[in-house]
Amino acid sequence: MEDGLLAILTPLVLGISLAAPLGPVKLEMIKKGMTGGFWPSWLTGIGALTADLFYMGSIAAGLLPLFKHPAVSFFLMAAGAVLLFRLGAKSILVFFRKDALIKLSETGSYSLPHCFLTGFLIAFANPFNFLFWFGIYGSAISRFSPSAEWTHILGYSFFIILGIFLWNLNVALTVHFGRNLISDNMMKKISFAAGLMLIAFSFKLVWDFFHAFS
Repeated sequence: MEDGLLAILTPLVLGISLAAPLGPVKLEMIKKGMTGGFWPSWLTGIGALTADLFYMGSIAAGLLPLFKHPAVSFFLMAAGAVLLFRLGAKSILVFFRKDALIKLSETGSYSLPHCFLTGFLIAFANPFNFLFWFGIYGSAISRFSPSAEWTHILGYSFFIILGIFLWNLNVALTVHFGRNLISDNMMKKISFAAGLMLIAFSFKLVWDFFHAFS
């Protein structure tokens, strides 16, 4: 029972932690939500999530046998730990910024398909995004045993995506209903907490790394 719950919570929390830092996508969601409301913000997040799904699907479908090789698994777990630590550290540094994260503009209207495309292109066109998913997601699925069934890997992948989906929904709803209350300081605190969780995941990867190859 506890193992099953842990198998759900671990990728779910990882997905939330990956989605929470205030990167280009989140800032675009917040700006569109502040000026246009829920749907522009939400569809920007859905567009970015679609790009994430594309990367995850490509990696899992075409490169899974490669990830099972011990040398590749060794490299990916090390690279994933470094990437998570780097992202977490950058997210924590946002907390100490003195300048405002976003500058509000006049309330505007947006084309919803354009919002979706904007989110997709921000995530898809970022060259770091492929390396990010290759390192983080690749290292995650490489930890499955060679005999692991596809259903286990798909389940793990689903809960990562669910975590990202739920956090994006949370951002869109929070900005829509609290845009007169949300503060720059609050966003920085969220980024700080997300950074701590990402660094915790990086240490977990290091632990798994030494446990797997000791």
